[in-house]
Amino acid sequence: MNEELKNDLLAYEDLKIEEKELKVRIDELKEKILPHIGEDEKINCVKGVIEIKKRDNWTFSPETQNFENQLKDKKADEIARGIATSKPTVFMEYRLTKKEGSDE
Repeated sequence: MNEELKNDLLAYEDLKIEEKELKVRIDELKEKILPHIGEDEKINCVKGVIEIKKRDNWTFSPETQNFENQLKDKKADEIARGIATSKPTVFMEYRLTKKEGSDE
């Protein structure tokens, strides 16, 4: 492995760890902020706007859920019988390795 690739991998690793830590901190702040802001309210900040929005989360009838389950079963059957086709998608994944004696 050349030095440039090694440095890029280490930088990527550092950023992924920072990303995970930032997500935790962002979620903590959201929990503190949300109770104090109304729906559809916009708050101007120094560099942008924080807007509280709402989206629908649909719950369907048992009949529709049954159709969905039948479709899932049909898809699994087509995969098992070799009828369905697959196109691989390349992606990168990063996971922290467990350190000895750690609960992470």
